[in-house]
Amino acid sequence: MPNQRLWTCFAALALFTGCPTTDDDEDTAAAETSGTGSTGAPLTSSTMGGSGSTTDDSGSGSTTGSGSTSIDPDTGSDSGSGSTTGGQQGCGMPVELGVAAVGDLDIDGFHVVDGRIAAAVRGDGIALLDASDPAEVSLLGMIDPAGGPTYRAAMLGDLLVGGRRGGGAFMVDAADPANMVELWVDEDLDTEDILYGDLLYLASSAGVSVVDVATPGTPNVLIQDLQQDGNDMNIGGSTLTMEADVLYMAGFSFTSIDVSAPATPTTLADVDDTGRPDNLVSGNGYVYVGGNDGVQIFDVADPAAPVLVGAYDGERAALLALDADNDRLFVFGSSTTSTDVPLLRVVDVTDKANPTEIGSMYDELDDPLWAQYEDGTLYFSTEATDPASLYILDGCPPA
Repeated sequence: MPNQRLWTCFAALALFTGCPTTDDDEDTAAAETSGTGSTGAPLTSSTMGGSGSTTDDSGSGSTTGSGSTSIDPDTGSDSGSGSTTGGQQGCGMPVELGVAAVGDLDIDGFHVVDGRIAAAVRGDGIALLDASDPAEVSLLGMIDPAGGPTYRAAMLGDLLVGGRRGGGAFMVDAADPANMVELWVDEDLDTEDILYGDLLYLASSAGVSVVDVATPGTPNVLIQDLQQDGNDMNIGGSTLTMEADVLYMAGFSFTSIDVSAPATPTTLADVDDTGRPDNLVSGNGYVYVGGNDGVQIFDVADPAAPVLVGAYDGERAALLALDADNDRLFVFGSSTTSTDVPLLRVVDVTDKANPTEIGSMYDELDDPLWAQYEDGTLYFSTEATDPASLYILDGCPPA
């Protein structure tokens, strides 16, 4: 059933085409990155931010995302660190709905699905939050498997995956959120971003890892920290997104990787003139790569030969999220001693060759950690507060 925001949107924008519809929400309810796992289940990603994202209805993810991410098996699109839904034309600037400061939990990466948030908690493992009321986000439960601070999270059904930068990944069963059950811990899987379906794709500077989790309690590591493939191309990065059977990674460079044979990933292209990209998201055949000099937009119709079609030049784009229609890009910046930028800029990317900034928000905040767009709602976490908090915004209010 459409929520109150949707009814308001319908009433106010009857002459527009931009209100999200129930059918659109259902069609895109599984997508932030694109692609499917080995049995066709939708992928989801902790993507995103800073390392998140993907066209998502959950990420990549994931995205790119930077973003938690989920993947639409029909369109293969990924909305960046988060998920998306259709019908975003005629949207105004985002409006804050609430700030999740749950006790003293230090929230980093997260993944949102249907109003529930799997949140990586730096000092306390992983938490499951209820965000059905953005103004009153509540803690459903948490668990802290041994291994150290958690920076990334992904969710598929009642299964949550946490990732630890510098080494470690784990899976828990959250069917009973108040009594989560640890299923496995692998302290050797370096994890800076996660795409999750029947297969786990883990990204880090050490390379890419692929884990078969079709049987959740007994993971089978197919590839661990692959940093160079048979084409002698380097693999490594901090953010993943996915389209069809191709992973896109940002880190040392912008890389496309064929994972149609998951145990033998093959690098298709390595674009090294993007600076050092921080984050990427994808949707409808385009990948958006954020870095120190702004955002570059690539047409990946041929993933072996990405084509640069446009750029949003400007200050550092540390984190990205993308709306469902692939026409509004949320660019999260990070200030430096020499540059002062808003935390959030909204960019119209309908014309890929000529991105146009619509407006900016949160001049007083800095240090974005993760972002996701899902079902008309924009989520982001920031280290500008103590502890790090999760902001929830109406991503498509009436214009």
